[in-house]
Amino acid sequence: MIVNVRRGEAAILERLGRFQAVLREGRHYYVPLVDKVRARVDLKKRTVAFHPQRVETADHGVLTVAAKVTFQVSDPKSAVYQVGNYSYGVEQLTATAVRAALDRMSLEEAVMSGDPLESEVLGVLQEAAGRWGIRTTRVELRMTPVHPGENNDNTE
Repeated sequence: MIVNVRRGEAAILERLGRFQAVLREGRHYYVPLVDKVRARVDLKKRTVAFHPQRVETADHGVLTVAAKVTFQVSDPKSAVYQVGNYSYGVEQLTATAVRAALDRMSLEEAVMSGDPLESEVLGVLQEAAGRWGIRTTRVELRMTPVHPGENNDNTE
């Protein structure tokens, strides 16, 4: 059988249920019933916006934080075998890193911090998602304070 792998894509080939090879752009031959294409992985850089979440600061202030993360799969084998859904994994890592960082700041510090906070979250993502074969290049955070008694729930 023949498998065509498009530009900007990779395919994971398994032989008898075990990893065999990463197939890059081009035409590849494989043996049916013995070999199987387990997954196709998009290698293009992409930016994903995550749903806004409410986060509490160290001084019990509340912020609504929306995040945009730019990442790219650099190791298709790790992206398939190290994590079930790498896009969801990046979203969860981002939320965890933002919460951990804001938990150490006051509301005023958080609103003013901007770039240092984004750099800290980017560093956490580069380290953790790097093990999954994901290269994170940019993090953008939009933070909006939620005033007491206001039901500003933007978590659509």
